[in-house]
Amino acid sequence: MPIKIGIIAPYPGLKTLAENMAKEYLDFEATVQEADLHEGIPVVQRFEKEGYEIIISRGGTANIVRQHTSLPVVEIDVSGYDIMRTLMLIKDYQWQVEMVGFPNVCQGVIEVSRLMNIDIPYTVIYEPGEVGGAVIRAKEKGASVIIGDTIAMKQAEIHGLQSVMITSGRESVTSAFQQVRQMYEMKQRRLEQERAYQSLLENVEDGVVLFNQDHRIIYQNKAFSLLWGGVEKPEWLGECDDQLTKWAYEVKQRSGCLYEHMQMGGSTAEIEGGFFRDNNFSTQYYFRMSMKHYANQEVEVRPLESSIYSFSQMSGDHPALRTAIQQGQIYSQNKKPIAIYGESGTGKKVLSSAIHYCSFLKEEPVYWVIFHEDGRSVRSRWTTLMNEKGTLIVQGLENLSYEHQQYCFDGLEKFAGRCIFLFSQSPETLVNNQKLHHHCYDHLKDQVIHLPPLRERMDDLEDYIRSFIAQSNVKYGKQMVGVIPSVLGYLHQQEWPENIKQLEETIAQLVKHSTEPYIEEDVLENISGDVEQKLAIDLNQSLANIEQQVIRKVLQEEDNNQTKAARRLGINRSTLWRKLK
Repeated sequence: MPIKIGIIAPYPGLKTLAENMAKEYLDFEATVQEADLHEGIPVVQRFEKEGYEIIISRGGTANIVRQHTSLPVVEIDVSGYDIMRTLMLIKDYQWQVEMVGFPNVCQGVIEVSRLMNIDIPYTVIYEPGEVGGAVIRAKEKGASVIIGDTIAMKQAEIHGLQSVMITSGRESVTSAFQQVRQMYEMKQRRLEQERAYQSLLENVEDGVVLFNQDHRIIYQNKAFSLLWGGVEKPEWLGECDDQLTKWAYEVKQRSGCLYEHMQMGGSTAEIEGGFFRDNNFSTQYYFRMSMKHYANQEVEVRPLESSIYSFSQMSGDHPALRTAIQQGQIYSQNKKPIAIYGESGTGKKVLSSAIHYCSFLKEEPVYWVIFHEDGRSVRSRWTTLMNEKGTLIVQGLENLSYEHQQYCFDGLEKFAGRCIFLFSQSPETLVNNQKLHHHCYDHLKDQVIHLPPLRERMDDLEDYIRSFIAQSNVKYGKQMVGVIPSVLGYLHQQEWPENIKQLEETIAQLVKHSTEPYIEEDVLENISGDVEQKLAIDLNQSLANIEQQVIRKVLQEEDNNQTKAARRLGINRSTLWRKLK
């Protein structure tokens, strides 16, 4: 979009020059209005009301309008070229000349006149009201010609003197236009940073709230809203002034830091907070509530973290994948429930994210709901989620009882959003194995998407490798451009049991440890043990032993962090501990 600029020109010649030059800037939408000094006040107020982004003016007019607008004002400076042209014009005058102007103009004229060996008396004024007196005094001293701006010219005419204005040339207007571009670019970068920060806060797992010294909520992220009941403005914050006052008092008493635990709904929450001063020196308080302390053993809810916002971001040309993407595009246009199934790491959440952001719900939140196991909290948590308006990406429905499965689907008719259910097996197979109730299958069967494993579409492998190299270059500050044929051959030979996610992690490690433009064999050899350990699972053993081997490998990869391991495996910590016993 063009930059909308309002130009207030104190004299006709500048108006004409600015209008002609603005046509040369295709990224400008400029309106030029002639107005001098206080005449510019209603003009700048109109510009601001009509949505102009930046104001340009000159001299005293720029100083005045700056005091009556919140918009940035770029001043057309009086350049050395402008001064030299004027001095060349008057250097041979036989009449006495005096300069009357604001400090910035007078200083420039003094310096240039000295270089040109021209002696010009001057009077510095600071307010427009001082000009008349300065002109009278100049006349009393014998001056016949006044050099200055538009107001000096008018006063000179009133008192019967000649006048010469230091006009602005093309280079001065060009400089102002360049400042506008720089200012606009800085503003856009700042807005992008603000959007990035907000996006970051909206996608973190912890609840974040910001409120002022009057205890009015300024900002709360999606996690915070969901954590405290899934409402737009949590009632407990509106009612519990005593709690907010207590937190604010403790922050001040503890040198700006607060760390404590709070009982909420039978769970213990970790509260961390502090305060800062804004640009107006007002106190702002912030608090973070860690969601992991609210993580229910049966149901876990958190905002979906994804960088996929369109189907075009999904790589691969395999017919099955193309079919899946086409189905996703079609199904995204209605709010019926969708089933996506495929092995771990095939991109089910990625496709779900694309469906959400390409649908009519794209402005609404998207949550990842994980049913770890059946239990009493399933109904209450699901009822809360049904008050949301966005997309729920549900994993682990097959872990619930038939009763709770039916309960989840019975509430979908009144749900303002949409549910996408993720499975490792097809819904039909789950029904046959008595893992999914036929009532749920009846709701899902018309919109089922299958994502094939990576080993069935190895023709896409090189595209994925290139994409993951590009991502890892950014992450590790590298400039890798590819892999040598022998390394590529090795990657083609693998089974990739964890599919695309495993390939992404492998490429990241290869890029991280590479020092040459191409990933070479020596790097592969250095990490091949880790890669092969991830790739290889002995299937010639009992199912229980295979399960334990997988769990222990995931634990090892997560540095024995049971919470992270349980999350990756789609189970809760108690189930993880029980399976390892």
